[in-house]
Amino acid sequence: VELAGLFTRAGEATSRDNRRLVRPPNARVVLVDAGMVANLGLDEQRNFVGFLAAVGEGDGRDAGRFVIQWSAAQTCVSAEAQAAFVEAMAAFFATDCRGYGTEVDLGHVLRGVLTIVRIHQVRVDVNYATLVMNALCLDGLANSILPEYNVLDAAKPLLRAYARWQKLAKGAGFKLFLPLARRVKERTDRRIYRQIMQAQDLALDPSTM
Repeated sequence: VELAGLFTRAGEATSRDNRRLVRPPNARVVLVDAGMVANLGLDEQRNFVGFLAAVGEGDGRDAGRFVIQWSAAQTCVSAEAQAAFVEAMAAFFATDCRGYGTEVDLGHVLRGVLTIVRIHQVRVDVNYATLVMNALCLDGLANSILPEYNVLDAAKPLLRAYARWQKLAKGAGFKLFLPLARRVKERTDRRIYRQIMQAQDLALDPSTM
């Protein structure tokens, strides 16, 4: 799973007066933390990226069903316990995660999911826990560098492509359309960046003060 590819926003720096963001041409930043790397099997990829796609769609029930698959030795096993967990996820999403374009705070959503996991005693294996921590770190980093940039909305082209094509030929469909999804994401990033720059220019324009 190219988790960083779903979330990272690279190449921002501040200008001399620290009032305006500038992006050097073709700038790229790659962050690698060897202590937060997880080797995932196909099922783990499907369960985690499927969860992220459900978050993007604001579908708490679907997200809850994926989380239940986050352990091969699940402790939340009865139908009643799993149903209660899924409904708790749905209730949380109804108020705190309405999907793309609604200014979802991914870090808040992930912390909320972990709280529900704890309350309902849902077991999470170490690889999934590592991925959640990675996502929290990336979201926090993005918020620190560029608060106006929403990592979930930016990941929409990739997550939508995954949800649509991963079932085709056992995942081969997603791999086939991944380059196209990446290009769409890059165009979306450039559009968002231009909007942010225009807003900053307007804020710094003396005639508007």
